[in-house]
Order: sequence, then structure tokens, then C-alpha cells
Amino acid sequence: MAARRLIRPLRALTDAAQRMRDGDGSALVPVTTADEIGRLTETFNEMVTHRGRLEHQRRAMVGDVAPTGMALG
Repeated sequence: MAARRLIRPLRALTDAAQRMRDGDGSALVPVTTADEIGRLTETFNEMVTHRGRLEHQRRAMVGDVAPTGMALG
């Protein structure tokens, strides 16, 4: 029983990290505990959110400097 409580959130974090690796920028994980696993999950979610903001800023900056009419990949 105790092992399941530890493994489930770790598995959810692992799955979310793999989704991020594969390009899913919305890979948030529900925080279900207030222990170290919960703190790790909160930090992971903050990282995902921060990364999304940086990506948004990057795209806006590229859009500002790109010549009009040219498509960027």
C-alpha cells in the first residue's frame, strides 16, 4: 500500500517528463501529496509553465524580427 502511494506520483512525473520530451508543452501533473513527492511535482509543474512562457516569448521575438511574408519553421 505504501509503495503504491510512492510509485503512482513518480510514474505520473515520469510520464509527464516523457510527454515534455516528445513536445507536449502542457504536461502538468496533479499534486496529490504535501511531502517531497508533492514538492517535486509542484516544481515540475512550475518548470513546465516557465518553459511555456519562454517558448511564447521566443516565438513573439522571432515574429518581431522575421521579415514580413516569410514563414518560419
